[in-house]
Amino acid sequence: MRKPLSILPLIPTLLLLSSCAHHFTVASKLDDISTGMTKAKVLSLMGDPDRTTNNNNAEDLIYLLNDSVLDTKLPETYVIHLVKGVVDRLGTQKEMIQIESGNNRVDKTPKVDLFTEISKLDELKRKKLITDKEYTTRKEALFDGI
Repeated sequence: MRKPLSILPLIPTLLLLSSCAHHFTVASKLDDISTGMTKAKVLSLMGDPDRTTNNNNAEDLIYLLNDSVLDTKLPETYVIHLVKGVVDRLGTQKEMIQIESGNNRVDKTPKVDLFTEISKLDELKRKKLITDKEYTTRKEALFDGI
């Protein structure tokens, strides 16, 4: 007769893996953020930012991310810059400072395929998932990014 295996020795490993999986999920959400996206969509994907800054029509959503749960280094600061409620650019705080200062210009903003993005907008509007006003705002943001 075989003795049943105990899962007790596996519990610490399972907990570690689940916490890493959670972090991976949070960090991978950044890949889903793109220019032209509304603030509401960003918040629905990323959750509430660690902090925000406001300046006239511009707003920065700031997220602090560690490489792993066990990471002892300071978290990396990631900034999503919004203009009039729409993503204008995004990147690490270091990249954003370089962009704003014009030194060693680093552009991590994803390149937008205008035809594809407008097609997506048309589909959202057709399905009545966005209003005419939101459609116009997003479309203008796409053209402003050219």
